[in-house]
Amino acid sequence: MNVKQLVDRVQAEYAHGIPSRSIRLRPRFVYNKLQTAWPMFAQKLLKEKAQDKDEWIYLTLPCIELHKAPAHDCPCVPPVGKKFYKSVIEVPSSLNVDGRPFRSVTTIDGSVEYDYTTWEDVARQKYNKYTASKPAYFLKNGYLYLKDNPKEIVLLAVTGIFEDPVAAASVVGYCTGCREEADPVCFDPLTVEFPVMDEILEPILEYTINSIAKYFHGFPEDKSTNSESDGDKTRKR
Repeated sequence: MNVKQLVDRVQAEYAHGIPSRSIRLRPRFVYNKLQTAWPMFAQKLLKEKAQDKDEWIYLTLPCIELHKAPAHDCPCVPPVGKKFYKSVIEVPSSLNVDGRPFRSVTTIDGSVEYDYTTWEDVARQKYNKYTASKPAYFLKNGYLYLKDNPKEIVLLAVTGIFEDPVAAASVVGYCTGCREEADPVCFDPLTVEFPVMDEILEPILEYTINSIAKYFHGFPEDKSTNSESDGDKTRKR
């Protein structure tokens, strides 16, 4: 089910409501509420260890491009020490899977899988004979780094439960995404497939609808119609 279909389901609940409320119920507003609910229900599936059901909640970013970059993030300081391969773009936030930020990070052909480590552990691991030569990645300020420089330029496939499916779908990969600044809209976010299965679809929609109802409950009701508003404007002229 794509984002538009989910948004339509929620908007249908308010189709016969007060005009001022239906006007405020824009797709972006509805999606923000859906996106808030999504991680909570995905976490629930993970805790239940529903292996036969949770495949639906994973997305793969297929072509993450990397380039050589200094270890530090100080633009006014020359490169110091070792350089790392760093993702060209920030990788979208994801839910932890068994203590790791992603389910898997591999080369695009799956021949090499990278274990997760941390920036703090990188220096220590080079003195450990068991981990010194083991392929690994770490995250720093939203970017993905490889611990060791590969012999060839690497494209990575990153699989995870991304907190915002639309943000994940809009990632600029080596072969996909918006590469021309003159063309800021390269895809329609409403057509993105939302990683939801039937078992949690209804609970997510119910949570979203209730969340919107509570949001509107905090505002005084505007019982005027559009025609009344137009009439007021005419009289004022």
